[in-house]
Amino acid sequence: MAITSDVEWDTFIHENLIQHGIVNGVALITRQCQIVYSYGSLQDLEQSNWEQFGNLFFSLSPEQDQPLFARGFNLPVDNEMKNFKIYKKTNCSIYATSHGNKLGLIVCNLPYGVLICTYGYPHTAGIAVKHVEQFSDLLRR
Repeated sequence: MAITSDVEWDTFIHENLIQHGIVNGVALITRQCQIVYSYGSLQDLEQSNWEQFGNLFFSLSPEQDQPLFARGFNLPVDNEMKNFKIYKKTNCSIYATSHGNKLGLIVCNLPYGVLICTYGYPHTAGIAVKHVEQFSDLLRR
């Protein structure tokens, strides 16, 4: 799927991910942690916020993932720093939730970057994960 302009890219993301109202924040970063696209609760964040997502999918063993699971992710959402604890990691995705499961974070490994999405009430993790993974599959084609 070739996307040739910023307008087409915005339309593609909106039609396939945002318009359903399941995610409230979207960011796409390069492997070098440079922001390519951001929307909603993940819009206009400092560059330093993206650096924690750079090398997530290169560990070779569960032992190498232990520090990541202990640390989780820290992101400012709605003007407040939130810590997201990881509850599952696969070869291509990481799922995390904030305190009390009020907010969720989905991080997907893509061929040339990383997709990061947030979601919250009334959407459950199951619905959000399915939706974001379907979108990620479109990007992986």
